[in-house]
This record gives sequence, structure tokens and C-alpha cells, in this order.
Amino acid sequence: MTAQCRLCGSLVVRRWWHGPGLDTPDPEPFTLFRCAACGFGFVVPVPETVTAHALYPETFYRRAEAGRSPRNMFSRALARYEALTAEERLRWLGPPTGDHRLLDVGCGNGAFLHGAARAGWKGVGVEPSGRSAEVAHAAYGVRVHYEPLERTRLEPRSFEAVTFWHVLEHVADVRGTLRTATALLRQGGKLVVSVPNFAGWECRLYRGHWALFDVPRHVNFFTPSNLRTLLRELGLAIEAEWYFSREFNAPIAVQSLLNLICSEPMFLYNLAKREYSWNGLNREGHGLRNLVVSVVAGALLGPAAVALSVLASAVRKGSVYTVRARKNSP
Repeated sequence: MTAQCRLCGSLVVRRWWHGPGLDTPDPEPFTLFRCAACGFGFVVPVPETVTAHALYPETFYRRAEAGRSPRNMFSRALARYEALTAEERLRWLGPPTGDHRLLDVGCGNGAFLHGAARAGWKGVGVEPSGRSAEVAHAAYGVRVHYEPLERTRLEPRSFEAVTFWHVLEHVADVRGTLRTATALLRQGGKLVVSVPNFAGWECRLYRGHWALFDVPRHVNFFTPSNLRTLLRELGLAIEAEWYFSREFNAPIAVQSLLNLICSEPMFLYNLAKREYSWNGLNREGHGLRNLVVSVVAGALLGPAAVALSVLASAVRKGSVYTVRARKNSP
């Protein structure tokens, strides 16, 4: 199979991974290529619209509905942990500037915009999931555009900040999406992007078992280098970078390890984050085994996995890369 890098256009690409996607109804396998020129990873084929809807059903993140009580102890524990780390994204964004207008692309249930409003921002969301958009508006009164960013009729140069929290790995046209977002920024406005780090140690160690792999929902895999290059090409100046995430480092480290030894990939994550039913998790009668393995191995080996994750972040090889850039040109 021949392929061309979707980021830099190079034809010198190598197959990095090949296999079936997670939870996909499409029996055809997917291939992840890595560009030899810029290091960008991209999945072929990109799921068609019908398949994409199947990958993101309305109940995909069941616990995402604000105000709902988590159903199980794992979901409750994760909810408490996420609440403790919620201010991290606001710290990366920084204090409000100008007229305080903020656009959050892929806003989900609106929880971040709710927190941003309490910090003084005037937030607007873009969310292609109808259910999440409804929840965001009902729970927090957030104004949400239920459509892709490129189809919104937002006024150019009308926002002080635009955020992408783990969104760019999902979109088919990365350059076009970022170009649209940059056009919405005022001169001096901030763009904040957080993505899985394709150059991270855990990605290289766990490969297809990496908990942030998630093919074919994730179709783009960035390195800090190629994302910085892309942002600069769009007229943005890099202002700050982070390689550690309190929200992601520990859960991703433990789940990646468990993916190596459980028969069901992302078992604990699906139980805690998505609140899958027991019937959905107990495939071929292995649910109890996977639960026991997850609890025991997580307790015994999890601390070592987290320690590796922290060390990787310290040397700029963490699982998550976050960058804040500022628009220089009008």
C-alpha cells in the first residue's frame, strides 16, 4: 500500500502498525503510517461518515452527562481524580485577556467551559456530538455550535483564545481545522492544543497497546516537533509547552500496562470512563478474569508504570504534549 503524509506531503512513509480497529463495525483493518520526513503518524483509511457515527454513539461517554452520579466504584474514583485535576487546563490557558471570549473546539459536555466561565472567560463551544451539545447547554447554559468548526459562521478575529483538548487526533483535515481556528483569533490571541505524543516513550514501548492509541478514532499522531512546525507555518509563535498531564499521566500509564495482560483492551477505562454494561465487558465470559487482573496488576505494577510515565515527562517524552501559541500576524 502506498500513502502520502497528510501533514507534509512526503511519500517516504513507513508502516508503523497494521490491524483491526477498536470497537469498529468495519471488518477491514487499518494501517498507521509514520512519515520519515516529519514524524507524523496517520491512519489509512480514515473512517467514513457512517462508520464514524458508529464509533461515537450517543452513549459513548455515558458518564459525560453532567449531574449524573457515576454507576460504579471505578467510575466514582475516576470522577474524583478528574475533579482534582480540572484546573490544570485553565492554568495552561492562562488568565482572560481582551474581551475574554473563548472558543473550545470539541467541548464535550461543557465542563471545561463552565470552569473557564468561573475564571472570567466568556465561552462558546463547538461539538459535533448532538447529545454532548445538549448536555452542555442544559447543565451549564453553554452556547454550543452543533457542527464541525469549518461549518460554523463565527466571526473572524473575534476570539481571544481557542482551545483543542484532545481533538486534533480525531479530525480528517488537521491543517484546515487549525487554519480556521487561527482565522478566528484576534491578533495576539492564544491557541492551546493538547494531543497524545507520538514521540513519547510509552507510545514506543506499548505501541498498539498504548491507551492513547485508539485507532480508528484517533487518525492523527503528532510529535512536538511537527506540531510546532505546523503552528509556526500558520503564523503562530510558540509561547509555552508541557509534557506532563495530571489528568492523563497516571490513568494512561496504568491502562497501557493492563492492555498487555488483559484479553479485553481498555477494560478498566471502559468500565470507569464509559460505564459499559457488564454484558458489554464480559465478552466470551472473561469479564471477571479481566476485572481481577486489572485490580491486582494495577495495584502491584501500576506504581512502576506511573513512575516511568513521570520520568518520561521529565525528559520531554511524556504521553501527552500540550502547547500554547500566540497569533502574531493579523
